[in-house]
Amino acid sequence: MNFIKRLKGLMKNKNGSTYIETVITVLIAVMVIIVGINVFSLLFAHYKVNHIASEMANHIALNGLNQSELDGKLNDLVDNTSLDIDDIDMTVYVNDSTDTSDLNIGDKVTVNINVPYSFQGTGEFIPINMNINISKTKYSQLAVKEVPEDD
Repeated sequence: MNFIKRLKGLMKNKNGSTYIETVITVLIAVMVIIVGINVFSLLFAHYKVNHIASEMANHIALNGLNQSELDGKLNDLVDNTSLDIDDIDMTVYVNDSTDTSDLNIGDKVTVNINVPYSFQGTGEFIPINMNINISKTKYSQLAVKEVPEDD
């Protein structure tokens, strides 16, 4: 309330410097609000990507590396967010290798997700672009059934 009273008092003053001070104060307040909203938006996007990485790592550790199931799970997770599925770059490592043909019980599964992000409130004059990169590791609980060979 004190700020509003001070602002009203400044507006009653007929000095030219008072108007300039008021405009600068309002501009700074708006910029602080925009920065606050953008930081909150970045933290929320980071949380969403972190959740997607955790869910994908859990899914792979429990169900294996069936590509159609992975695509379906990723689409389901991304549908609940404002992220674009085409922007998400997901890489899966098994025992620190990109060779994901074999997945046995106890194997280390690492999911890396990289998503581009840009602040929305800064406009075209100050483009701020960054990447959100999350890595989650789980250990496989999937036992591969070996088919016995016929003699």
